[in-house]
Amino acid sequence: DEAAAASADAAAAQEQASELAERADATKADMEKHAAAHAKAEAEAKQLEASRKEAEKRTAELRATLADGQAQLVELRADRAETERDTKLRESLEALQRQLRGVHGRLADLCEPVKRTLETACAVALGKNLDAIVVDTEETARECIKYLKEQRYAPQTFIPLDGIRPKPVAERLRSLGGTTRLVLDCLKYERQFESAVRYAAADTLVCDTLEEARELCYRSSAARGGERYKVVALDGTLIAKSGIMTGGDGGAGGGGEGGFGGR
Repeated sequence: DEAAAASADAAAAQEQASELAERADATKADMEKHAAAHAKAEAEAKQLEASRKEAEKRTAELRATLADGQAQLVELRADRAETERDTKLRESLEALQRQLRGVHGRLADLCEPVKRTLETACAVALGKNLDAIVVDTEETARECIKYLKEQRYAPQTFIPLDGIRPKPVAERLRSLGGTTRLVLDCLKYERQFESAVRYAAADTLVCDTLEEARELCYRSSAARGGERYKVVALDGTLIAKSGIMTGGDGGAGGGGEGGFGGR
């Protein structure tokens, strides 16, 4: 009996061991299946993340392209508006010259720098006067303004040769040293327009570099009894007598029509 019982226990144990082995195999298979599913899910997640980053990159590129396109559109519209304005100003000048005597032209057309490298500096130095129309007398200027109003042309600035009294040039400004020289001495013009050019250029100085211009304005002035200078560098950066600096990429000319001679 004991032997039979032991045999039965052994058989039961063997059966239980077999069941446990089967369950272990099934569990292992499930774990392998879940592991494979997890690995697949991780791969898909990585792929989705890569796709998301690529989409974000593409979106950023498209937004940048759109921003560039919008900026170019704004610039084109501004250029078109400026071109239309310049065309109207030139048309009004031509109309004035047909209708009235003594209308000589824009200051920008009556003088020019002695060197091409001086164009930007000289245009900035002359500023708004670059587009001013030079006329022989104050009476002519009044007649021009009357005509512009009657014909509904845009307002223009006039420099009457008989009505301006430019200050004499201070000779000491011609001996400041370095590359410093008067803007007036960097321009060529007919003698009859000298007073107009002197009026527009005044005592403005030009230096080759901004560093030299700063040295002249901020340091050398103290050594010369506090005398202040208006100086422009060849790149167009302007330092006013007050010390205020103005600069940037505004093209070669400072006038509405692009500089000297409409360039």
